[in-house]
Amino acid sequence: MEKVDLLSFGSFTYDLIENPYGEKRFCVGGSGAYFSISSSFFDIKVFPVGYISNRVPERVLEKIKEKIDTFFLVQKENLSFHIKYDKKWNAKYLKDLKENVENFDFKNLPEAKFIHVCVISGIEHQLDILKFYKKNRSYISSGTYLNRVKKDREKVLRIIDLSDFFFMNTSEALVLSGKDKWEDVVNFFSSLDKCVIITKGKDGAMFVSKDNIFEVPSIRVSVKDTTGAGESFAGGFMGSYIKYKDPLLSLKFGVTLSSFDIEDFGINRLINIKPEDILKRFKENFHD
Repeated sequence: MEKVDLLSFGSFTYDLIENPYGEKRFCVGGSGAYFSISSSFFDIKVFPVGYISNRVPERVLEKIKEKIDTFFLVQKENLSFHIKYDKKWNAKYLKDLKENVENFDFKNLPEAKFIHVCVISGIEHQLDILKFYKKNRSYISSGTYLNRVKKDREKVLRIIDLSDFFFMNTSEALVLSGKDKWEDVVNFFSSLDKCVIITKGKDGAMFVSKDNIFEVPSIRVSVKDTTGAGESFAGGFMGSYIKYKDPLLSLKFGVTLSSFDIEDFGINRLINIKPEDILKRFKENFHD
């Protein structure tokens, strides 16, 4: 087995997405797909670990394999979401993954310095993976979603405690912190001595640690589907961080990858861009 820089735990699904403009489309998605493809643009070896829907079209699978190694992906049936968005891009899950449908073999994998555990269907399994790699002294990143924060806040805080990097959006940050004022939210997360990254939609993104706070603006594009924007951001951030070890630069790359994701349904845009497309958009917007 060749060197592994990053192991990414999560699934590749085949989803039905309905956007606020009346468009409806079947497409390949899943947290593992968005993250691993976005992180792969930084000349690092990314290996996704998890399931891939048996309904993924062959032409799309070939595109995926051009970006990442699928050696640790196991084919599985009935792996799909049906998501419908309202005019404010609030998601309603008409079909979701059943709890604990994702159970990954994580103890017999090659060593990797960095581990990312995407939002998966079972929080206990997510915790088990994190605990295992914490003992192995890997750098760990992870994330959450709003319903899980509302249902299992204490367990999500435990996930943050096990992680070196943690990704969430504004709504999740407010509920997790239990604070009303944004200044108090930021102070809460800076006190945790972790690298916390908060995506803020059209308002960009923020990096919060014990010693630093950075903010960057969003990149304005025509939005077709916001599914996977958070994991695409996380993938862009972590891929860049592994390569350059610069959190402010990584924040900008996270915003850049997220901007590509939302321009089309599922991973359709991500699998059709090249590193030079990313650098061009990055320079146009951040002048670095």
